[in-house]
Formats: sequence, structure tokens, C-alpha cells
Amino acid sequence: AIIESSKSTMCGNHLWSYYGAAVGSCLAWTNLYLVLRILNGHVSREFTNRLVTVVHGAVISAVSAAAAISEGLCLAECAQSSSPLHNTIIIVSLGYFVFDFLWCLYTKSEESRVMLAHHVITIIAFLYVLRQGIYGCETVAVVAISELTNPLLQLRWYLKYYGKHRGIVAILVDWTFALAFWFLRLVLGTVLLVNFVQKTQSNLLAKAFGTAFYTISAIFSIQIAQYIIAHQYGKHWTFKHEPVHK
Repeated sequence: AIIESSKSTMCGNHLWSYYGAAVGSCLAWTNLYLVLRILNGHVSREFTNRLVTVVHGAVISAVSAAAAISEGLCLAECAQSSSPLHNTIIIVSLGYFVFDFLWCLYTKSEESRVMLAHHVITIIAFLYVLRQGIYGCETVAVVAISELTNPLLQLRWYLKYYGKHRGIVAILVDWTFALAFWFLRLVLGTVLLVNFVQKTQSNLLAKAFGTAFYTISAIFSIQIAQYIIAHQYGKHWTFKHEPVHK
């Protein structure tokens, strides 16, 4: 009993250290935003926020892809213990998503309900993974395929911001982003999800998180397809704002 109590205390201490690190991560992203606002005070708040998004997307996608390659995509086994690298990636991303979610609420941005739901589910899922101490490999794999297209997404927005959203460069960026997004989220994402839900080691809540992420990705994919068709082949739909996410 004493040994079990000691193990429980150690797990609790690790958990609180993870949460503390996540708070520190959120503060770090917030400070980066504030510094960029000071250096570029003449641009809009969304311009600055997307710079932070670029940094997060570039760093996390690179590290997550490296982790996925070096430690595997967990296709053979799942629900394994999270490695320190997995936890670090999750903590850094958790801090970013908390920052971005609070930024959206504070600035009353025009982000869709789907995007806000994406952020909430992501935050809860990350907290769950940290608490359980497993599913780190699967989570990092999802982060990798989710963030790899982020730089292209931001490039599309900045081309539009500077009035360069028409022409061959914009078309190439649009199609490269769309094709990469569909392949990573719908093709590779389907492989990962089907493999995950078939494993007996993964519990129902973890499967629910995976299904929720996949559903949101499918919704984003439809919105992107609608935008591409409307933008390139005529306006068949009317949008309040561009139906893409950060």
C-alpha cells in the first residue's frame, strides 16, 4: 500500500509539473505575440497572431515529423507510454492552442465555430494524454500531419493581405495547400484512425477524440474544396469570410 501510494504521489507530481510547463508554454507564446506587436505595431492583430501561428506550425511540424519518423507512427502497437519528447511536443502545442483560443475570444475574431471546437477538443485531448501518460506517439503523429500544411495556409493569407491573391503564384499555393491537406488529413489520417480504432488497447474516450479530430478535418476539407471551386471556377457559394482555419 505504501509503495502504491508513493507511485501515485510521483505520478501526481509529474502531472502537475506538466500542467505548470503548459502554463509556461502559454505565457511564452503570449510574450512572443506581445513582442511582435511592439515590433510591428502598424499591422493588424490578426497579422501578428498569424506570425505566431507560423512559428508554432513550422517548429512543431518539424519536430513532430522527426519524432514520428524516429519513434514510429504506432501502427503496430498503441497506448504505449509517452516518451519525454512526446510530452514536450504536446506541452508546447497545448500552450499555443490555449493562447490562440483565448486570443480568439478576447479579440472576438471571426473564427468559425468549427475552428473554436477544434481548439477546445485539442486542448482537452492534450490534457487527457498528459494525464494518462500514454497515447503520446499517436498524438504527435496527428500533430505532425495537422501542422505540416500550416505554413502554406498562412502564406495564402499573407498573399491575400498584400493583394497578391490572384495570379499563378496564388493558384499554385492554393492547390499545393489543398492537395497536401487532403492527402495528409483524409488519406494518411484515415489510415491512422482506422488502425487506432481497431486496436483493443485503445479505450473508447481515446477513440472518440480520434474520431472527433477526423470529423473536423473532413469538414475543413469540404470547406477548402468549396473555396477552391468558388475562387478558381466562379462563385457558386457566398462566404461570410474565407472558410479556412489557422
